[in-house]
Amino acid sequence: MFYPEFIKEKDTIGITALSNGVVNKLKINRLENAHRKLQKKGYHIIETDDVRKDRYGKSAPSKVQAKELEELYLKKEVKLILIAAGGDFLMETLPYIDFSILKENPKWMLKGGGILPVKMWKTGMTKKNGILGGSRC
Repeated sequence: MFYPEFIKEKDTIGITALSNGVVNKLKINRLENAHRKLQKKGYHIIETDDVRKDRYGKSAPSKVQAKELEELYLKKEVKLILIAAGGDFLMETLPYIDFSILKENPKWMLKGGGILPVKMWKTGMTKKNGILGGSRC
């Protein structure tokens, strides 16, 4: 088990959705609250294109979700990846994720379950569980 580089002030945090998107008012408020708090602490925030979309319970088709995750891993400036919402359709996305990209570009990923055990198994990296938004961010 190994640890990616720890996040520092002024680092970039990427946010994506690997299942449903953030579309209802409560979840949008939580996401925007997380943005404000993280920016106040000095972090830069980027979102993938489909974080705030929802099509029949998914932010995007599985192949698109996998591609957006991989793009965050390939961006050198991104040091932490937050999964904004979901997990309901994660199993549909897993076959499209190129885990070699995740392994070759180690980064912290934060979400309360879902992909994290798979990431640990496929890459040998450790994980962090947590909640995005609300008072815990």
